[in-house]
Amino acid sequence: MASQFSSLSLGQLRTELRKRNAKLSGRKKELIERLEAYDRNQNFNNCEDLMPEFRMSLPVTSGYKDINSDMQMAPIDRQKATDYLERFQVEFDETVTALYNDKFLMYLRLFSAESLDFVKSA
Repeated sequence: MASQFSSLSLGQLRTELRKRNAKLSGRKKELIERLEAYDRNQNFNNCEDLMPEFRMSLPVTSGYKDINSDMQMAPIDRQKATDYLERFQVEFDETVTALYNDKFLMYLRLFSAESLDFVKSA
């Protein structure tokens, strides 16, 4: 099945990603996959659907730093992530579970602000 984004040019794909405050680099296939993931996860323009206690402004992508072994951060395990996602009635799908079990991460980035840590990964 062809993606709704496959007919877009690289510039148009980057424009769509910019609207979502997402990473702009990568090959066309990667950009399309990133946009599809945003649509699948409904990560874009859904703030009004969130309960007030879960609304927040996310930092811009450029503010995140790659996590390395010298950084200090609270430990996060699968159970904590699962418990958090249950609040939103979301579960890890088969792909995420397989990637987690294989300990596969393309990147892990952190943005710390006051008493909050924001983590991005793929």
